[in-house]
Amino acid sequence: MPDEELGAFPTQDRGINGQDDVDRDLTKANNESCCARLRLGGVVVGLFLFVGCSVALFWNEGRSVRRDKDLNDGKNVVVETTLQDFGNRTAATERFQNKLIHITGPLTANTTLTDPVFGVSSLGAAGASTPEGAALKLRRSVDMLQWSEQSTTNSNSDGKGSQRTTYSYSSVWSNTLIDSSRFQRRQTPENPKSFPFESWQASADPILLGNRIPLSSAVANRVNWYTNPTTGVDFLPSIASLPIDSTKRQRLEVLNDQHFGKKGYFYHNLNLVSSSNPEIGDCRIAFEIVQPDTVSIVAFYATPGQTLNPYSTDRGGTILFLKRGTFSAAEMFAEAEAENKQLTWLIRVLGFVGMFVSVLLILQPVANFIEILPCGVGDFMAGTMKCCVFPTVAFIITFPLSLLIISLAWVVYRPAIAIPVAVAAFGFLVYGCRQSRRKRNKLQAQQEQQTSSTHIDNYDLHLSQGQQATSVHIGIEPATKAEPDVILYEPYKPDWSK
Repeated sequence: MPDEELGAFPTQDRGINGQDDVDRDLTKANNESCCARLRLGGVVVGLFLFVGCSVALFWNEGRSVRRDKDLNDGKNVVVETTLQDFGNRTAATERFQNKLIHITGPLTANTTLTDPVFGVSSLGAAGASTPEGAALKLRRSVDMLQWSEQSTTNSNSDGKGSQRTTYSYSSVWSNTLIDSSRFQRRQTPENPKSFPFESWQASADPILLGNRIPLSSAVANRVNWYTNPTTGVDFLPSIASLPIDSTKRQRLEVLNDQHFGKKGYFYHNLNLVSSSNPEIGDCRIAFEIVQPDTVSIVAFYATPGQTLNPYSTDRGGTILFLKRGTFSAAEMFAEAEAENKQLTWLIRVLGFVGMFVSVLLILQPVANFIEILPCGVGDFMAGTMKCCVFPTVAFIITFPLSLLIISLAWVVYRPAIAIPVAVAAFGFLVYGCRQSRRKRNKLQAQQEQQTSSTHIDNYDLHLSQGQQATSVHIGIEPATKAEPDVILYEPYKPDWSK
């Protein structure tokens, strides 16, 4: 039960009787050798984490494919039914036996559950007058106020490998025992070695759908919407009537009439001190129930027994849906498919993050070694590497590698999609390379043509300049230059006089 609902109960940040636990803190300093400062154990952890995350990424793709196929098979064979179809159990058994069915109806319990120690009943807690309205489940939760130890370790910037570890202590409510004998500083009083009352829970057997179809234990485990009773303290019996010894009864009577009995739970005071604040060893006993409600179920109607069970697929998977409210089979399968996609992406992200962290762990000894440098140089360089260099290197390594692992898994588990996509990608890659080569060759040819054109233009320029110089030279020479011999050819004229 949350602390904010407990009235006089203090929060976890407060000490005994509401006082702070600052004076209970303990600080220890210790020096480490150079080998210890390298943290080589982190490298081993990083390697195992890297391999584990790689395997998880590959396995996740196969799990996702198998789940998709199981859900598709389930959608094809599920049969819609109603409670009216089970009015005649014999006919319903012949019609629906060993089939995956979808049905909607109210859950009921024909039995009354009773706490063997405190006498709280599922009938009274649910505020019902008949067994059909009794709570489906009843549980008792016991929390004890105990000492808890937290530690924080910081490295000193002296280059000598010294560290400071601070141990802080506070009182917390816990449903498990905390061994205070292992603390760095002994606390007074010490945590008790046992609970005065143990936690307990019970379920109606059987839980019925529409008062007709019993649920198997696997299906009944999905009925878990526990809530605090809404009937005030009417369901709590008097402490004097409890079948417990006199000492426990006295410890229960200390504050229950003033505070805790009015809130729907019991309070066990260890030291019989009438105080508004609990002490180490005090317990609070709360009760929770599962109220009857209308549910929609997709399950396997098995015979013999005529109960609802999980449906086993040919691939070893199971199909079992139970949801509060009225939903169709299509809606429940669509929600399951969406959950499968969400889980697939969640594992992908967690796998990438795990690989990222593993690379950081593997690189950590490098920074630890640099920290040994004196005069603050090592701390500055190591801080820069931890904040900038290592994350960049880890991302460059893990991001493409995680994509490669997922791609390989697709080739194995989704060949009908992965192989055509790989072929198309390879084709685009080849086409892109060829286009790039053509463009490069074309650009090179244009550059060569431009170079050749430049050479021709320069030649013409030099030639024109040479002709101009020649013409100028001819202009200043005396006109005594020998004319070239010119031979004129006259046409033949016959002599007709002869």
